[in-house]
Order: sequence, then structure tokens, then C-alpha cells
Amino acid sequence: MITSKRSVKRAAAGVSAGLLVLSGIAGVATTAAADEDFQFERLAGTDRYGTASDIATETFQTAGTVVIASGGARNFPDALAGNYLAGALNAPILLTPNTSLAQSTRDAITQLGAQRAVIVGGTSAVSASVEAQLEALNGGSFTVTREAGTDRYLTAVEVAKAANTAQIGSLEGKGRTAILASGEDFADALAAGPVSFAQRVPVLLTGSGGLNSATSAALDDLNIQHVVVVGGTARITNAAVTDAQSGDDGARTSTRIAGQTRQATSVLIADYARANAGF
Repeated sequence: MITSKRSVKRAAAGVSAGLLVLSGIAGVATTAAADEDFQFERLAGTDRYGTASDIATETFQTAGTVVIASGGARNFPDALAGNYLAGALNAPILLTPNTSLAQSTRDAITQLGAQRAVIVGGTSAVSASVEAQLEALNGGSFTVTREAGTDRYLTAVEVAKAANTAQIGSLEGKGRTAILASGEDFADALAAGPVSFAQRVPVLLTGSGGLNSATSAALDDLNIQHVVVVGGTARITNAAVTDAQSGDDGARTSTRIAGQTRQATSVLIADYARANAGF
């Protein structure tokens, strides 16, 4: 359960009025209001790599392990799926360009005192050159591993299986849970990232055309009993949800969280996190 200010920040570091569809029940969500003493702080760098580094160093005093993902626009799914692994390892996510380790990322690794990195994604996302630059840190004693599949869907599966799967969390009291999000757009999985990080719930991806076969197999392999679907039917069809429910024993349950816009969906995910994830 997330209780401390630093823990809440760490959940956000794993990344970070509409129609609510929740277990088949539709209703209208109200506009959220801030408390009178509400405050916020901005964490920002000069670019996306600096921002990720600032988030990491501001929310983690130290970190033995960091998760490294691509900061390229086309490779966004790897970092989103990496929230689960980051939560399992209690590690921040840092970003890098494909061909060379960003200086701000290098500086954050040093400041955090990290000794190990887990790269999420294949060499087309984070190159072998970046991997070699990581391995050269700390006088060559830095340990680097990589979790990758042949595409974004299989990479998400590999990430889900990389952590101790015996510790997969439960939401709504419905047993081992996975989040199902679109692999074609970042918004829904991004909003669900803190829940994935905090509750040790893997993020699996699928396309708009139907449930991805690798994802379907992973739901069985990971013995998932409940699926939280984030996003509307334009992103994940009802047929895909039906397929996700039909596990080995045909008894898997699901909850869909969807707003009329991506912003509305993010608000509803936040409400769900407060009700079901200890936020």
C-alpha cells in the first residue's frame, strides 16, 4: 500500500468528466476538486532524458538498480511496460537515445549509486553501443541485462516474466492481476503506470484489431485471474476483452476503465487507484 510522500513519488517515478465503464456498469464521473492546501512541484530537465533523470534523483535517494528504456517517440511501449519491473526492483526508469547514453542518464546513475541496469527493449530501441557504454561504468564493474522480445508485445511479456512472478499483485481482491493496455498509443498505459509500479501488476499490451496472441498466452502462463482493461473500445475491443477472459479455466474476470478522452480516462484511473490500490 502506498502511504508515504516518498512512496507516492516513487509510484509516479515509474513512469506517472467522462464515461466510466467499470465491470460493465456505466456512470458519469464527477470533476475532481483539489484540497485548499493542495500544492505541486515541477520535476523537469532540459529534455526528456533530463526530466527522467530529475524524477529519478528527486524520488530515490539511492538505487542499486535502474531500468533503462528508449526515449524515442516510436519506442514508448517499452518504458510503459517497464513500470512493473521497476516496481518489482524498486528502481527508477531512466531514458536514453538509441545510439549513445544520454549524459543526464549517466549522471543520474552515478548520483543514485546504481550498480546494475536492466534494459527494456531490443537493440533497435536501445543499441548495443548504449549497452556497452553502461557496462563501462564504475570502471567496468557495472552489470547490464536486457529484457526484450521481437516486438513491443513480446517485450511486455518478457518484462512481465522477468520479475518474481510469484509476487504478482491483486486488485479488487480478485487474484493475480494484469493491466491490459493499447500498444498503439501511450496515454492509457502511462496513466496506469503508477498502479503497475506500486501494486506489482504487469502491463501487457495489445492492438486495436484483437487480443495479441503473445499477450493471450502470457495471461495463461502468468496465471492471471483478473484483467484491468484501460481505454475504450476504439483501443481495445470488447471481443479482445472476451478473449482475455477466456483463460485456461475460462474463469478470468475483467474491469474496464475508460473515459470519453484520454484525459478523462486518466482521471478515472486515478479514482480507481485511490479505491483499489492504496493511493
